[in-house]
Amino acid sequence: MRQVFLNSPWVHQPADPELVRFINSYGRYVKLPAGGCIFNGGDRGEIALVLSGLGAFSFQDSRGHHHIFSLILPGRLMGDVDGVSGNIVNVTDFALRETDVRMISRESFMQFLTQNPEVMSRHGKAHIADHESDMEGMIANFTLRAPERIAALFESLVENLRPPRTPEGLYQLDLSLTTIEISQIVSAARPTVSSILSSWKEKGLLRKCSKKLCVSERLFAELYDWTRRGATPGAKIRKRRHAPQTASLSSQDAA
Repeated sequence: MRQVFLNSPWVHQPADPELVRFINSYGRYVKLPAGGCIFNGGDRGEIALVLSGLGAFSFQDSRGHHHIFSLILPGRLMGDVDGVSGNIVNVTDFALRETDVRMISRESFMQFLTQNPEVMSRHGKAHIADHESDMEGMIANFTLRAPERIAALFESLVENLRPPRTPEGLYQLDLSLTTIEISQIVSAARPTVSSILSSWKEKGLLRKCSKKLCVSERLFAELYDWTRRGATPGAKIRKRRHAPQTASLSSQDAA
């Protein structure tokens, strides 16, 4: 599932507990309808803590197609990256379905971070982790086949939602995504996604459990993950660095 970094693709990390407490204490409650957006970046920038529902980051390409590159589960933040920078970028922070949030102004958010440098430091590291997650998703979309991308998305949701595993090796996901949403995340045509999901259902890799989607662990068996396959990039770097030195020493000995 992960090919470069340590964070799973498309799904951001939970927000720092101190930021959660601050926003819950001083933020205003808002119920975003499906498709509802927040102001991200600029002087009017807002930061939202997702309480329930599901948020997402998306952009529209030059052909007018919408692409989702991050899923914001409950306990995560929307608007916090451009909330810090103040930049206005071509990203929409919106609710994929009806979503409850607590909202706070960029000014209050930055004032809290400035007054709490340790929280600011942790939040900076969280920014890096979230961007790694975004990049993992983009890397998956241009290196993996469509079935692998969809399987990687399901495994990322399992890793972040941590549902219990049944004796049959199934994970019940409390979060359901539509075929269109999956196609926008994994950059595949909707009919392609629909065909793949139907095939998996026929094979018992996907099924309905109490009206929720259950995913079989067998779906992840062939997925590559560099952290689980004994990859040691540090060893390769040391080998490359030491090889020229060894050759140089041998030449000196011969002289």
